[in-house]
Amino acid sequence: MGMESEQNRFSPFVGRLIRVVFRDGQEIATKKGKLISADAEFIEVETYHHRYVVRVSEVLKLSDVGGEPHG
Repeated sequence: MGMESEQNRFSPFVGRLIRVVFRDGQEIATKKGKLISADAEFIEVETYHHRYVVRVSEVLKLSDVGGEPHG
């Protein structure tokens, strides 16, 4: 099924400082950190204190922090 070969739309942000807004159960959460990895199913964000793995389908918004606005 083509999911393995599908490129993650967040891949261009890997290695950058980002802000991500996502659903965490019934809550909406926001984290700021470095995007460590992005694949077809998950992204991994490293903050100063923790690492978070977020399912791509739960991501509501992802943007650069401190850089020029995109889009």
